[in-house]
Amino acid sequence: MEHLGIPDRHRLKIWMKKYKLLGEFGLMDQRGRREEYIDQDRYVQKLRRENSMLKKCLKIWMQEVSIQRSSR
Repeated sequence: MEHLGIPDRHRLKIWMKKYKLLGEFGLMDQRGRREEYIDQDRYVQKLRRENSMLKKCLKIWMQEVSIQRSSR
């Protein structure tokens, strides 16, 4: 706070909370930004998480299919 000259401790706590939740995107100035853009960014992050999880599930499923085929 002192180094950056921020007199309001509460404001700093709000910024820290936003950064922990949303990363650098949470610190961007959202004034004048349309809600649909914010929603799209969140949607893209959600899709990336789902994609990662589906890739892991597919890998496990492929291993199970391989084991079943080899046991015949």
